Amino acid sequence: MEYYIIAFIFFYISIFLAKWSCEYESGILFVGILPLVFLVVFRGNVGTDTAAYLEIIRATSDSIELKGIEPLFYGLSAGLMALLGNERAVLAIFGVLITLILLFSSSKTEKTCVVLGTCIIPIFYQSMTMNGVRYGLSFSIIVFATVFFLHGHRKSFFFIALLAGLIHISGLMLALSFYVFFEKNIKPYVFIFVFLMIILLSFFFIDIIFIKFFSYLDFKSPSIFSGFSTLVLSLLAIYLLGSIESTDFYFSFRALFIIFLVLSSFILSKFSYAGLRFQSLALFLIFLVMQYKIGSENITLKNKNYIVLLFIGLLGLGFNFNNYINEDVNGESPFLPYKFVWN
Repeated sequence: MEYYIIAFIFFYISIFLAKWSCEYESGILFVGILPLVFLVVFRGNVGTDTAAYLEIIRATSDSIELKGIEPLFYGLSAGLMALLGNERAVLAIFGVLITLILLFSSSKTEKTCVVLGTCIIPIFYQSMTMNGVRYGLSFSIIVFATVFFLHGHRKSFFFIALLAGLIHISGLMLALSFYVFFEKNIKPYVFIFVFLMIILLSFFFIDIIFIKFFSYLDFKSPSIFSGFSTLVLSLLAIYLLGSIESTDFYFSFRALFIIFLVLSSFILSKFSYAGLRFQSLALFLIFLVMQYKIGSENITLKNKNYIVLLFIGLLGLGFNFNNYINEDVNGESPFLPYKFVWN
């Protein structure tokens, strides 16, 4: 645990330095995240899905068959394995790639990278790079897609979102949710087109879709309190988003849309592990909306709002550490105890 704590202390020092910097916020944040990147790159069997991903990447060197409705990840893995011949090196490259995309995209959308630094990195970074690498790469690409959305390039936004969906389908769901929130003039034919696309995809990939979306139904939630921590973080984030929005935010359809996602995914988490995944998607969506809102309207956060952001991030980080402590340390690749690759 001490490795994580030291790395995050260094990271939070960089956050405070960036807060008072006038020009170099993203550069300072880049330096601050380096210890966390070091832990990602040089980890041994650390991260709950690391062992599984090493096996998946290793398997791509034996077969270049593209699998399922998310073929791009397998294609990238096969290409990198052919080039490097080492699955750990490939996994490390994915971690670095996720980091660079997040930093670059956030600096282009919200120049001060406040939301990225205070919330996205503390709550999601380790999960995106040391656990669910596919969803981490997909979500980071969606953050990149919002840069094009900001400048009115809708076709580029959807094209990049489609690429993210070919890495992990949840990325496409995140992009569509983001689009529904911000697109003010959604035409009826858009809904018809999306509906027809869903029907078409369902016709061709029905077996795969059932496997993908219902595989988690066999995994029951660990306890009655499962998802409660993410619910708390989501509600706090919604409150903060409301405080930096217009006064009619709480009565808008868009607010109800996000609240519905948060509450429905929490209820689902009582019955299935899938609910926990949807909760994470909803929370990331809130931060993505907040980041875009601050950047697109050039909003300067009040000190009290900045403190709330810091509190949300620290609370989420504490929940993550608690999960590490309570994890099965005898698993193939648990978060604790941390092991470097050379060990």
